[in-house]
Amino acid sequence: MATLRTSHTRHTVRRLMIAPGILALVTGLSSMAHAQSEPSGSRFEEARVEEHQARLVAPIEGTWIQKILPAGAPAPFIALVSFAAGGVTEATGTADRNSPFASPAAPQSILIGSWRQSENNTAGPDSPEAEPRNRQLYVSTLPFFTFDTAGNALNMYKNYITYWLTDNNTIEGKGTSVKCDIDGTHCVPFSSITTSGTRLIAQGAAN
Repeated sequence: MATLRTSHTRHTVRRLMIAPGILALVTGLSSMAHAQSEPSGSRFEEARVEEHQARLVAPIEGTWIQKILPAGAPAPFIALVSFAAGGVTEATGTADRNSPFASPAAPQSILIGSWRQSENNTAGPDSPEAEPRNRQLYVSTLPFFTFDTAGNALNMYKNYITYWLTDNNTIEGKGTSVKCDIDGTHCVPFSSITTSGTRLIAQGAAN
């Protein structure tokens, strides 16, 4: 009898040890079957959303058509200003061949600089049409060179600008400019600016 009870006990232990393995196997097969039954389109859409979110660093990314008004200027000029992921910003404008920075014989360089999100995410400046609210602020340093008519570099100008979005496709900002040696040192205050603009929306060719 003792031998029978011992044998029975061993069989019971073996069944208890095997049961979790069978359960895990069944669960795994069920999950695989469920995954295979999902529409491939759903998986593809999820991947596209995740990829888009991974690329997006900040809403300011993209290209903007901006009106730039220097202090004391009678009217603004127009500029294309781009913000790329990773912190690179570039700009060019309709005043790149006009005084006080340039002339048709000695145009200024394009503007290349850097941008980042501001750590000071407080209530940003508001346009008269906007309701006060907390906004993410972005800061940018945007330098360019000026030249004489012989093509020799004269100075580097740096623009320090703070931007904020009033909605997904509208941007505003204000900043100051300094005049420096060509290596960006020994800077002195030069001017101030205000800016506003709209996002340049990518479009395909018309049918």
